[in-house]
Amino acid sequence: MNNDHKIRGTVCGIAATVTWGINGTVSQYVLQHYDLDSMWLACWRMLFAGFVIFLFTIIRKGRGCFEILKDKKSLRDLIIFAVFGLLFNQLCYFTAIQNTDAGTATVMQSMSTIVILIATSFTARRFPGFYKTAAVLLALTGVYLISTESGIGLSLTPKGLFWGLLLAIAAASYILLSRPLVDRWDSLTVVGYGMLLGGILFSIIYRPLRFHPGLDTAFYFYFAFIVLFGTILAFSLFLLCIHDLGPVSGNLIGNIEPMTATILTAVLLHTSFSARDLAGFACILISVMIVQILT
Repeated sequence: MNNDHKIRGTVCGIAATVTWGINGTVSQYVLQHYDLDSMWLACWRMLFAGFVIFLFTIIRKGRGCFEILKDKKSLRDLIIFAVFGLLFNQLCYFTAIQNTDAGTATVMQSMSTIVILIATSFTARRFPGFYKTAAVLLALTGVYLISTESGIGLSLTPKGLFWGLLLAIAAASYILLSRPLVDRWDSLTVVGYGMLLGGILFSIIYRPLRFHPGLDTAFYFYFAFIVLFGTILAFSLFLLCIHDLGPVSGNLIGNIEPMTATILTAVLLHTSFSARDLAGFACILISVMIVQILT
């Protein structure tokens, strides 16, 4: 891995997770304020995001945007990624937020780093390196410190714990299944087709074509943000980060997300940082530095 790829991957990963940090808060607000079903929001999010990217790739590439569908292996991998990567991830993400909260869901999602570390070590038939393991443990510690209040553990019901653990597995699947596709095709094409295929399959099962009363102009503004920034931009940048840094190191960058949410809360609501928050920030930043310098 050359230094340029490290820098690009890190910048893309940070940008993606900052956007996800904002998106998690917006999604929680939308689900609670408008009393929406998480499945309904996840389905429409995927359909709209996939359709927008598809139109963009047609304009940019013309008939070249269909090349990925003509390659049998890529098409097979794309369908698997759409169902067991994107669709599975979206379902678990919104349902975990609905059954817990954005902070708790983020902590559970960060456990995907452990899943990826174990999976990649198993397939490579070797133990992970010392620095990479240390970075994972530091990042998880930082996420826990930031996302939980002092003296209080994660507030998890059995249902919340179930969806949280599934979210960790789903996030790992999304990262591991995407890499072969992004290595061959660009990240925007992979996200676009993945979202569109996953959304179509999901809509056949879930049938989301029903009206929700009480959706005002503000809702459509929030929904546009979730689709354009929290989905299209964030997912595309993060896949590029995984392509440049690898699944473990790239996913470690994702642990900046709760730090972003905490800082935004402090700035917007004029709250102060606790010693626990600062310790969490330090753990996450050190883990990112380890990825950049020592791995």
